[in-house]
Amino acid sequence: MRRITTPYGALALTAVPTLGLVLFDPRPGAIAVIGGIGLSTLGLIRFRDLERAGRTVPTLAVWIAGLVVIGAAVIVAPRSSGDVWSYVMYGRIASIHHANPWVVVPAHFHHDRFLRLVSRGWRHTTSIYGPGFVAIAAVLTKIAGSSAFAARTLMKSVFALATVAAGLLVTRRTRSAAATAIVLLHPAIVVSGIAGGHNDILVGLAVLGAVMLAIDDRPVAAGVVAALGASVKFTGGIAILVIAVWAITVHGPKWALRFATTAGGGLALAYLPIGMSGLSAVRQNDDFLSRASPWQIPRLLLGTDPTHRIIDLGLSRTLVPTLVTIGTLVTGALIVWVAIRFRNHLTPTAGIIAAMLVFVVFAPYALPWYEIWVIPVVALAPCTSLGRLAIVQAATIVLVYELKFQHVPPAITTLVWWATLAVAATWGVMLIRRIRAAGPLVTPNSASQLSAFATPPAAR
Repeated sequence: MRRITTPYGALALTAVPTLGLVLFDPRPGAIAVIGGIGLSTLGLIRFRDLERAGRTVPTLAVWIAGLVVIGAAVIVAPRSSGDVWSYVMYGRIASIHHANPWVVVPAHFHHDRFLRLVSRGWRHTTSIYGPGFVAIAAVLTKIAGSSAFAARTLMKSVFALATVAAGLLVTRRTRSAAATAIVLLHPAIVVSGIAGGHNDILVGLAVLGAVMLAIDDRPVAAGVVAALGASVKFTGGIAILVIAVWAITVHGPKWALRFATTAGGGLALAYLPIGMSGLSAVRQNDDFLSRASPWQIPRLLLGTDPTHRIIDLGLSRTLVPTLVTIGTLVTGALIVWVAIRFRNHLTPTAGIIAAMLVFVVFAPYALPWYEIWVIPVVALAPCTSLGRLAIVQAATIVLVYELKFQHVPPAITTLVWWATLAVAATWGVMLIRRIRAAGPLVTPNSASQLSAFATPPAAR
């Protein structure tokens, strides 16, 4: 790493492997996947370090590299996930079949030519996405008509445009080439997000916008944007909690009430037409443990995983819903703790990063593309201890899931599984330690001081 002495070299080390993973997936081989994601992440870190030392490149160079990689990610077909076809099908249920996707499952429309593209495990599942995203999907599928290529490309183009919008916001706010590169070139966003066809950048863009508007002393606008993010995925509401608690200390109860009322009211209006059916995501995930969740550890140790167990205590597999319930309660409690602990910070940035990381690290069900919720905000503070942790942790989880699609011997698969859980537990310990180490900061005496803090250095 230290031998990369130029920022252009660091930029190339970031962009070229990421582009290779996008273009040459799905079977580049385990070594290529490890090398590609590893080199790209090291390049981002080195680029950031060189910029801190006063050596960087024009942001235009990052934008050129970023747009090339993003363009390639839009063109290629999704290979590591079929979620984009679930998006399309839920959109078609609303726009073409004029039915409620939170009530009627895709399999009901067995004559729809898009149903065969939906992963079998999701054909009998109602929408797990919020009304904001289903509305977008409905419009896109109406435009695409019967063309699968158009539907897929339009959907991924929206995710690409959201990434570009997040990059523009970060560039304008930070004037930092390295921060811009984190948004445009991080493997989680490009490989898992755009190339994989996942909508999580819409949440990430909304969270970024809400944080920046809160810093700029605009509670109503921040509330509206935060509500939009939560209307894509309900868990985006984590940002609402963190910003509201932070605002009580920094801006006072009236400011916090204006923000919370706007965000909560907007979210209620979005979900009102679909009622309780909009909470189907909670019901669908109540007995799932994701691959890299630390809650897999007690499951494996108790012998309730028939695939990877090394011991068998004869316990029932119904233990999984219990673990999910416990994991959900613990994760929720940790998020509340984080919101309270970071309430005295000058901006809500650190609190948002910590709370989102708590979710992706500790939640029973969290996937690598969930990391995209926090990466745009990390770009505002990439040199903090939490920012560094987020950059590397997100790349690690992407690597684990990409390895799942490579041909490796069963023994290696089991080894990777256990190694993943060991790493997940390690991330959890490191995250809690860094949160505890992040003591309260002196808050500004007025909102004007906060706005001054938020002004980009070049504009001061």
